[in-house]
Amino acid sequence: MTVSNQSYSAVILAAGHSSRMGVPKMFLEVSPGMSFLDACLDAFIGFGCKEVLVVTNPSFMMLVDLKPSWEGIVRLVQNAKPDYGRFYSLQCGLKALIGMRSVFFHNVDNPFVSKEVLTALSSKEGEASVVRPSFNKQRGHPVLINSNVVKDMLSEKGHVQDLRDYLARYKNVSVPVKTPDILKNINTPEDYRKIIQSS
Repeated sequence: MTVSNQSYSAVILAAGHSSRMGVPKMFLEVSPGMSFLDACLDAFIGFGCKEVLVVTNPSFMMLVDLKPSWEGIVRLVQNAKPDYGRFYSLQCGLKALIGMRSVFFHNVDNPFVSKEVLTALSSKEGEASVVRPSFNKQRGHPVLINSNVVKDMLSEKGHVQDLRDYLARYKNVSVPVKTPDILKNINTPEDYRKIIQSS
């Protein structure tokens, strides 16, 4: 299946304070010279996303150094109220979209995005409003939402929505994939040592 880069956008959620980690998770290295954010961006851009929005808080925003090769594709979006949670953070990213299209969203604390998983999700886009990868019947990230969900989220005024509960309103489909990486979240130094440094 050939995917047009006109078909998808992506939002990377990186607005948390990283209080448990102690340092901004987006700047941790998944491999020498490759940060979590770099890995996520490379994956979505390599897949062919038209635009990739990185939602971060004011303190971290000034520290992000975007590669020249990402110009015109990657943009930073400020979330001035990161304590409002993931729903609000995703809203911030969606509001900055230039085009109305299906959107992948992903947490920066999982740097293991693959083209294979993105392709698997896109292949099921016509079957449901929300498409998620699963491994051993456990659902993970990234998540693909269609333009109807995007429009609905943009119309929501409250910020107290639970993102998982909100998406449960729509038809969801899970796509089995072969990698457990979709389930990984790195939130603490212990997680980082176990998942990254010991691999």
